[in-house]
Amino acid sequence: MTIRTKLITNLTAAGFAAVALAGTADAQQTVKIGVTQPLTGAVAASGNYVTNGARIAEAVLNEQGGLLGKKVELVIEDNKSNPTEAVATAEKLIVRDKVPVMMGAWSSTYTLAIMPKLIEYGVPMLVETSSSGKITVSGNP
Repeated sequence: MTIRTKLITNLTAAGFAAVALAGTADAQQTVKIGVTQPLTGAVAASGNYVTNGARIAEAVLNEQGGLLGKKVELVIEDNKSNPTEAVATAEKLIVRDKVPVMMGAWSSTYTLAIMPKLIEYGVPMLVETSSSGKITVSGNP
């Protein structure tokens, strides 16, 4: 499976989760997916690769009619290669941008940092590169 196919598959799954889990998604013309990635800082190159792949997936999905007939809209935030910033971006995406689902946060350190916010607000997140076993056993459904 190519990286592009993997991202499209993952973004599609996240989009379907957003539609299924968020009552507000039905009333909107778009399916918002929050993305928190390191776009600046020590690991910016990797975060930009993931973000650019997500943008490609967004374009492909929208060219194919979106998800359940709704346009996919990525809301992208820079977590600045920093766990504290990752938490701030996650909360902003959830509270201000009202994303019902997220993708991120690149490393296990950033992902583990934002998990309490995901649990607090009940927002699922597609974890695309983090690999710590703590992510799947920490009590976040």
